Amino acid sequence: MIAVYVFTGSGNTWSQVQKLEASDGAAGDNLGWSVALDGNTALVGAPFATVGSEYQQGAAYLFTLSGNTWSEAQKLTASDRATSEYFGFSVAVNGTTAVIGAPYANGDTSGSGAAYAFHSELGNWNETQKLAGSDSLSGNQFGYKVALKGNVALFGGPFADIDANTEQGAAYVFNRDDGGWSQEQKLVTSDGVAYDNAAFAVATSETTAVLGLPNATIDGHAYQGAAYFYQQSPTPTPTPTPTSTPCAVHAYISNADSNNVSVIDTSDNSVVATVALANSPYGVAITPDDARAYVTNPTGNSVSVIDTATNTVVATVAVGTFPYGVAINANGSRVYVANEFSSDVSVIDTSTNTVVATVAVGNAPYGVAITPDGARAYVANFTSNNVSVIDTSTNTVVATVAVGSAPFGVAIAPDGTRAYAANAISNNV
Repeated sequence: MIAVYVFTGSGNTWSQVQKLEASDGAAGDNLGWSVALDGNTALVGAPFATVGSEYQQGAAYLFTLSGNTWSEAQKLTASDRATSEYFGFSVAVNGTTAVIGAPYANGDTSGSGAAYAFHSELGNWNETQKLAGSDSLSGNQFGYKVALKGNVALFGGPFADIDANTEQGAAYVFNRDDGGWSQEQKLVTSDGVAYDNAAFAVATSETTAVLGLPNATIDGHAYQGAAYFYQQSPTPTPTPTPTSTPCAVHAYISNADSNNVSVIDTSDNSVVATVALANSPYGVAITPDDARAYVTNPTGNSVSVIDTATNTVVATVAVGTFPYGVAINANGSRVYVANEFSSDVSVIDTSTNTVVATVAVGNAPYGVAITPDGARAYVANFTSNNVSVIDTSTNTVVATVAVGSAPFGVAIAPDGTRAYAANAISNNV
C-alpha cells in the first residue's frame, strides 16, 4: 500500500507530524508514487491501484489540512478507466485545479497516454476534461510527468520519437480559457538526439517551462543530463484607439446616514447617480467585470446588488447579522460578507445571488480580503484579536492568526504573499 509522510518546518528544523494512508489502500497500490502540495491541499498518486475490476487502473487521493491534522477528502479516478493505465503516475495541484497523468491510457491513439483535469467546487472535485497531445502516438507516454500553474499546464511525453530520433522526447503546453484546456505548443529541444528522453521531468511557473533530460550526453559525457528552459514571449501591449470622449470610470460610495450610494464619475469627480437603499449601507465591492456592486446593509442583515449599467438594485440577499466587510474573488463568482454580530461569513454565489455557505469565524468580524488567486479569504475579527483564514475551495477555516488588539481592516499584497491587518486599539498593523 505504501504511505506518505508529512513534515513541517520550524526555524531550521523539520519534524515529521503525520503519516498518511489511503482509507481503502491495498497491497501494490504504491500510494506516494507521485505527490503535489498547494497550501492546505495535498494530492497523492497511487498509479498501480486496482479500481473496481480494472487492474492497475490507478487512483489519486486528495488530503486537506484542518487545524494541525491532514485527512483524506476524496479519491479521484478517471471516468473512462481501463486496465493498466497507471492513472496517478504523476500529479499536480494549484488552487482549485488538479491534473493527473495516466501515461498508458488511450489518448487520441491507443496507449499514447493522457491526462485528466479536475476542478473543485465547494470542496468537491470533479473531472472536467481528458487531455492528450495532438500528435501523440502509442508509447509516447503523454502525462508521464505533469506540472500546473495558474492557467498553464505542462505535460511530458519523454518517450516520443522526434523525426528519426527514437525517444528524443517532447513536452506539451496547454492553456486554459473559458472553453477549457487546449494545446498551445509542443516543446522540442533544439539539439536533441535519440534516447534523450526530454520531459522526463517538467515544471512551469506559467510563463517559464523547464524540461529535464536525464539521459542527455554533454561534451562526450554519457548520461550527464541537462535541463532546457523555455520562456513565453510577452504579449504585445495593444495601442489604444484614440477617442475624444474618455471612458467613464465610476466610484461607488456608501452613505450610512442617508441610506444611499453615491456614484461618482472619476473623470470630473461629479455625482452622476444616487441609488436609494436602506439600513445604513456600509461595505461596497464591485465585480471584476464592473457589472455589479455589492453593498452591505448592517441594520437590515442583507446585501444589496446594484446593476452598474442602470444603477438600480436588482437583488437583495439575506445574510448574517450586522454585515460589514465585503470582498469579491478574482473571477467574480463568489462574494464574502463578514457578519459582525453572528460572527460568521456569508458566501454568495453571484450567478444566483444566493448564500451557498456560512463560515463560522472569530468574534465580531469586520474586514475581509481575498488573495489574488482566490484560494484564501482573510477575515479580521475585532473582539477576538485575530484573523481567520478561510480555504475558499472548502469554505472552512484552516488557520487562525493572533494579531494586535481590535483588528478592523485587512488587505492582501498584490502577489498574495502577505496579509496586512490594521489593529484599532493597539494602533499597529
